Amino acid sequence: MYGVEFARKRLHDIEQDSEYWKIDHDNAMACLAFEDSLRSCVNLFEMCVRVSDNLWELMLRSTITPEEADSQSRELFEAWRNLGVVIEKKLLEFEAHGYPVEYSSEFRHRYEEVKWMLSPSSEALRDSSIVKARDEAIDALRRGEICDGDVRHVETSEDDNSS
Repeated sequence: MYGVEFARKRLHDIEQDSEYWKIDHDNAMACLAFEDSLRSCVNLFEMCVRVSDNLWELMLRSTITPEEADSQSRELFEAWRNLGVVIEKKLLEFEAHGYPVEYSSEFRHRYEEVKWMLSPSSEALRDSSIVKARDEAIDALRRGEICDGDVRHVETSEDDNSS
């Protein structure tokens, strides 16, 4: 009987191992499919940027109003951000299971960018480097270093420190 029990146990163990392998394989294949979705999401963001740029060009040609350009651009990026919420959740699940997910850094960069773009300007301008750049641009304009949209080199305190 010992041989029969041993054989049954080995058969059971092998069956269990193959089930775990199948689950891992299915999860890995799902991760690969997700990477395709992630790449598409990144490409879609780039398309939103191009469409938004086109809207602003139309506004400059007086084809549409600034309000229309702003609302349509905002609508595009809000839709992308909403997609990003779903994508980020799935991305975190795959990473929690130890899967390295291709395109994750590209996605995260764009996701942070769109969140910043859609944040109220008061929040976006809390970043001291942006405030500093704005103040330096205003000072340069007052000194006559910026004319007709042409930006000449403006020395900043960082330039002064590098010499």
